[in-house]
Amino acid sequence: KTVGAEELLIDNETGKLVSIGNIEQIADAVGEFLNDENLRRKFGENARGRAKEFFSLEKMISETEKIYRAVI
Repeated sequence: KTVGAEELLIDNETGKLVSIGNIEQIADAVGEFLNDENLRRKFGENARGRAKEFFSLEKMISETEKIYRAVI
């Protein structure tokens, strides 16, 4: 797990968080995705929705404007 990853990824909803360097966890997570098309599709749809909600161009502009207005 790295700083920032949890902002982008929700464990078991939009992906799998694994510990840095834990080869067994990485292999297990990759294996789950390789063997389960429905899981890949579900996580992909969830991740796409989260990206649109929190990281769209419009959202980033709006949030940046809020910061500028707060400091002016």
